[in-house]
Amino acid sequence: MRKFMSPGFLTFAAIRASVAAAAVLFTYPANPLIWNAATWTLVAGLAGLLVVVPVSGYVLARDRTARTWQRIATFLIGLACLAAVAVVFL
Repeated sequence: MRKFMSPGFLTFAAIRASVAAAAVLFTYPANPLIWNAATWTLVAGLAGLLVVVPVSGYVLARDRTARTWQRIATFLIGLACLAAVAVVFL
């Protein structure tokens, strides 16, 4: 159970949800029901990233044993996703 609650796994799950929702938004733009569900999935994924990425960064900064290349990579990918969304909305 601990592996599924790690910040790296949660970051990766939020990234996958956000990317899948964005893909659905661009694939089915005419269907309002699908648009609504995909929009809320995208918002939930980005909100999850907004919470998990700073927590993951704190864990990486605080715990030396947590600094594996997998955790650093998921942190950087999550940060890049948030940065891309921030650039789009600015």
